[in-house]
Amino acid sequence: ESISEMEKPQRRVVRGANWRSERYKFLLDAGANALLDPSELNELFTPRGSVLQRFRQNPLIAYGVVVPLEGVLLDTTAFHYETWKRLAKRYGLPRPSVDGVRMATSLAPYDAESFENSVYRIFGRVGLQSHDIMVQMRQDFVNAVFKRIDRRIGLDSVTTMDGAAQWIQGILKEGVHMSIVTKLPKTEAVALMEAAGLNPEALGPNAIVTGEGPESQILLRASLAMMRQPRLTVAVTDRPAGTMAAQEAGMRSLSITSRYSKFELDGSDVVVAKYDEFVPTDLRRMFSDQDFEATEYLFASPEVQ
Repeated sequence: ESISEMEKPQRRVVRGANWRSERYKFLLDAGANALLDPSELNELFTPRGSVLQRFRQNPLIAYGVVVPLEGVLLDTTAFHYETWKRLAKRYGLPRPSVDGVRMATSLAPYDAESFENSVYRIFGRVGLQSHDIMVQMRQDFVNAVFKRIDRRIGLDSVTTMDGAAQWIQGILKEGVHMSIVTKLPKTEAVALMEAAGLNPEALGPNAIVTGEGPESQILLRASLAMMRQPRLTVAVTDRPAGTMAAQEAGMRSLSITSRYSKFELDGSDVVVAKYDEFVPTDLRRMFSDQDFEATEYLFASPEVQ
């Protein structure tokens, strides 16, 4: 006979005094192999003691901001257009439109799913080929992009999105933590940022988060790198899918109407046309419903039932 739930011995989880630092190190070492959970990160980075006091005195330093590299921070449309044009010629596809490439840029078309979506946006159904050909097309595209970055070909066409550089400076000046996410390797990401006149080192040693996988997991890896709670983090995006990823990651979303209309981005917490419409102090308004006191009870005891 089965034992009822009441009769089963209750599991008791005892956490040592250093469980947070140990868990943090474990997740960092696991990298992209770790399946991150927003609730765990919220608990892991809950402020206490002197940190809690500093956050109460200046709430802005408790917040995190995550910004995608391409399409949101940088405009790489012109840089990628040449690659797409050559790819189209090689595979007998129609000449790509600038608008199509612009819409595809923020998808970061380096993994299989994003590349296929990009091909469809740029060329329509005629661009979708057999699986084997799509695999080869993607490899050719990625190799061409890496080669052009490595040889500094066309990097003079890479610019920051309108107002993005000044906005980042203002955010960092207030002590807000920031992370740049990208599917490019770090070396290539740094090269693009420097080409646009940005200084990656000003963001901090762990500010650039790279890797593939679900967008929500990439956002959570950024939260882990910043050591900031997802519930107090803003994910900047320019796509409805980015808003959904922010929700899955337990974050708030700030959408820029550079590619989609305000109506299409209606699911975002805040929608602006330009960066300067959202100033650092607006973070306090965005998180006005969050209370540092609400989670302090988590540290009442090192033992959790």
